Amino acid sequence: MIYDKKALVGLHGDELIIKSVCRTLRQYGFEIQPSATLPEMLEYCRQRRYDAYVMDLNLGIVGGADITPAREVYALLRGQKIEGLEEKFIGLSGRPDIVDDALS
Repeated sequence: MIYDKKALVGLHGDELIIKSVCRTLRQYGFEIQPSATLPEMLEYCRQRRYDAYVMDLNLGIVGGADITPAREVYALLRGQKIEGLEEKFIGLSGRPDIVDDALS
């Protein structure tokens, strides 16, 4: 398959969910740049721009409620003045309270 878009994906935890997210993105034409840690995700963000950013809101803090990782990545991207950032950034969590915190 030829990919015309690139997504930075920073997820931890359940491998089945990670594979499912990546497979879905590939079906929509995204080449995947995986990232397993917050420092790695930040470094990839500094190196280039992506068409989509998908991450665990609490990347690197498995089971934790701290969404600082997502806030750090979003702040870095906002500082890069990426057009349409709100549509390109997708934060995920298996915990509804973390999602509620991110939306507030």
